Amino acid sequence: MLWTDRDFITQADLERLDVKVAQTAKDAGDISLEGAQGVIRGAMDECGATLRSAMQRFSPITHSRDLTVAHTAAVLSTGVERKALRVSLSQIVVTDKEFGDAFSITQHWVAAVALRNLYLHAVNRATADDRYAEQFALWDRKRGEIFAQLRGEGVPFTSQPLAAPAATREYQTGEWDQSNLTEGAGGSFTAGRYYFAVTYTAADYNSSTDKQNQESAPGRVAAKEIAVSEKVTVDIDDLLQTVVQAHVGTARGVVSRVAPTGWNVYCGDESGKLYLQNSTPTVIATTSYEITSATLSGSLLDSGQYPDGYLSMPNFIQRG
Repeated sequence: MLWTDRDFITQADLERLDVKVAQTAKDAGDISLEGAQGVIRGAMDECGATLRSAMQRFSPITHSRDLTVAHTAAVLSTGVERKALRVSLSQIVVTDKEFGDAFSITQHWVAAVALRNLYLHAVNRATADDRYAEQFALWDRKRGEIFAQLRGEGVPFTSQPLAAPAATREYQTGEWDQSNLTEGAGGSFTAGRYYFAVTYTAADYNSSTDKQNQESAPGRVAAKEIAVSEKVTVDIDDLLQTVVQAHVGTARGVVSRVAPTGWNVYCGDESGKLYLQNSTPTVIATTSYEITSATLSGSLLDSGQYPDGYLSMPNFIQRG
């Protein structure tokens, strides 16, 4: 999963690290953990800003809005420094199937920041004794330790990012939920609750066993109650594919976005595992796929693209 695909930390993740999370949020005045105004989203924003700052690079070329970089360098040759990101947040890989269900270092860092911020809010709201200062200090220290580890190992990134369907932090990526699923007569489903997800694939994707790192992370998993002998039609007409275009200039980093050329459908039952339903990707221009019977074996859904590089973050001040 890429940084911009969706929130990659949940309340359950925080509770894995600190069992007092829910009670603290309640006792300190119903602090929101998830959602747009929640502690988790705030931690992601804070960590994203930290990464952008840490990954700045300098160049002795002025970039004018009205002139190309080459023109500016050749004609003006002012030698004034400018800064540019080496990678964008849309390239950072936060989960990897190599880790299984374990946290990646990036996830662990963001979770530590969220916990630090939770206890900071609790400290600020405490009206009597400060019950939360010790936990705040603990997670503030852990936040620094984990970031030092991330800095040492490098930030995992992919040079050709492929955003997930309905990526929450990309522009105009559409919606994916239960409304994208329509049940009807004429199938052979066994009655029950089923779970569905879709992924994008790109031109170099060959098969489920030879993906060439060109299958995205899934959009959100959508659940649907299916009656006996029904079929399900999966529709992605509401998903507006991420606009694929080069950035203007290099101020936001040089990113080679991959255009989705196809999409895969995954389905699973209460076991929690989702399996590939189509043998080859459905072309992106075809916006629906019909499942007459759920395939509950074979290729499993994974976390999407893996890193093809690790970016170092220099621990010094760059000077001109």
